[in-house]
Amino acid sequence: MRLFSSLLILCFIQSLSSCSNCDILQPNNTENIDDMYELESVLNHYVDDPEKLTAAKFLIANMPGHYSFADTALLRRYHLRVDSFITDNPGIAFGSLCDSVDALARVMGLDSSPKVSDCQIITADFLIKNIDQAFEQWRTNPWLRHLDFDQFCEYVLPYKVKELQPLDNWREKFCGVYADELRTLEYCDLYDGSAYRACRTLNEAYKRDKRPRVSNMKWVQVYDVDTRLKVPRGMCSDFVYLTAVIFRSVGLPIACDRTPHWGNQRLGHSWNVLLAQNGKTVPFVGMLLNAEEGPIIDERLPKAFRSTYSANPDLKKLNLTGDYVPRFFRNIFQKDVTDEYVATSDVDIDCRGINGKTAYLCVFGDNDWTPVDFGEISRGKAHFKSVGRNIVYMPVAYSANGERRTLSEPFILNFDGSVTYLMPGDKTISASLDRKYPVLKYVWLYSKLIEGGEFEASDDKEFKSGVHKVHTIASGRAVGGDVSVSDTVPPCRYWRYINRRPETYGSMAELAFFRPGDGQPLEGRIIGTEGSWEDNPAWVRENLFDGNVLTSYCAPAGSGCWVGLDFGKPVKIDRILYTPRGDGNMVEPGDTYELSYWHDGHWNSLGRQTATTMSVTYDNIPEGALLLLRDLTKGKEERIFMIDENGRQQWW
Repeated sequence: MRLFSSLLILCFIQSLSSCSNCDILQPNNTENIDDMYELESVLNHYVDDPEKLTAAKFLIANMPGHYSFADTALLRRYHLRVDSFITDNPGIAFGSLCDSVDALARVMGLDSSPKVSDCQIITADFLIKNIDQAFEQWRTNPWLRHLDFDQFCEYVLPYKVKELQPLDNWREKFCGVYADELRTLEYCDLYDGSAYRACRTLNEAYKRDKRPRVSNMKWVQVYDVDTRLKVPRGMCSDFVYLTAVIFRSVGLPIACDRTPHWGNQRLGHSWNVLLAQNGKTVPFVGMLLNAEEGPIIDERLPKAFRSTYSANPDLKKLNLTGDYVPRFFRNIFQKDVTDEYVATSDVDIDCRGINGKTAYLCVFGDNDWTPVDFGEISRGKAHFKSVGRNIVYMPVAYSANGERRTLSEPFILNFDGSVTYLMPGDKTISASLDRKYPVLKYVWLYSKLIEGGEFEASDDKEFKSGVHKVHTIASGRAVGGDVSVSDTVPPCRYWRYINRRPETYGSMAELAFFRPGDGQPLEGRIIGTEGSWEDNPAWVRENLFDGNVLTSYCAPAGSGCWVGLDFGKPVKIDRILYTPRGDGNMVEPGDTYELSYWHDGHWNSLGRQTATTMSVTYDNIPEGALLLLRDLTKGKEERIFMIDENGRQQWW
């Protein structure tokens, strides 16, 4: 048996030198053969237990590319310092917390601490203990009894969930969390032994007690789960990681899925999935959203990948071709699961004349084309498997130094699986554009609060007599409004905005009143309902006149609150501009915009305009073109679109 183990370990060492999964690991970091005897001891330990021996071989054979901090003692000291800092500063802002932790990582040398293959620091005792604990869970926990051996190996057996996770006794730390709440499920015969119900119960408990909040702005360098749980904010990927560790400790089969980019937004996303007992996977965002509130139904999903412990042979092959590989696909520990979420189609792209071995499909991601899939080039064609529909794609190839070359015009993969290439036509059309980015849910929730809002004028500061109805907002769309005031409205000293509809909270971001022939907003003394919702200083009435559309007013009561200006004397107003609370992606007067269309591998400008109202109009748009509107003054969110038959922006 020892000869067999030695041969397996030798093969393992050889495989390390060909692994290109992680830029951190280099072949010369994995040449200490003494470390391999720890792994050989594991194999020898299970010589009389064939099932556990097979599991041990699985872990060892796929260990190349999994990596940790080399100095585990430093990592422990670092997390103790971070833990103390968080405890001593309970009210610190998240950005300041990240900055402080980053500074601590630099001072303690964690930033420069080398990362090595797990095989160099993992011990036989640690690995054996984890294998035994995982098997004990699988054989005794009712929430795992439906898993076959392969599923067990991927989603229960591994000794870690993600790279740089400390190699500690995480299973023991969290195996008893919320035990009393989970135990009550036994009282219901329907829920007893239900992995889904246990997952939901545990998720609701963490949502209730931790009340985490999502922040896509910063990432805090905390790898220890105990310490990370004390940080109330983070990216979705942070909570997905925590959920996988803790829920697996309890005995729930949890995986981590993600998409490099949505097909209709500028960012990607991460979420958890439960391997449920009915054979289906149930997506949810750990500690944030339950399955019924999951992240997939309303999104356009080009590709979904599931994190695995085992290496993907297709990705290993891709990384060994010698061609340039985009960063997302350098991670060989993931597999394509798009078919589990959406209807897909296979796509073939003409690649004649391309020297490389691989082509990529891109979606328009964070202000550029972002690769989300790869396909092998064979006989002049690149074949892409299981691609999400109703999305615009751009096929590309990369040179050896990473220079991108487009292979065709962008195309829509339609609902029926057919392909429509987006070629700008010879005819031109005219369109007025009022946004540069689609309206997402949170913007929609804010903007519809202005519907039914009213502008009024009076010479009575209490607006009890002589009130002139100026305008009622009929639409709650997330676009700015430009109101032409009727000549029948006389000059008045007091002008205001009020919304009498319930639960609207006077919500608005910006107001501006203009005299005839004056291009600058008229200044006055701010009047109206004082205070703000929950006395939050971020939502005071002064925000309506600060020139910043990202600040807003939220009144202390749901209806009847108002804000306006006292001009000191009656004034004639002929125009009112207003901006609903939103995301800063509406067209703003004073900002300079540029509209471009895609053709021949690049964006072609249709001209720049400085907006004078809440939209910009272009008369020279090629029919059928893929378009992009950029705010050259400020902001970063922008999204591709087309003009539909009604002259409106159709977002892709």
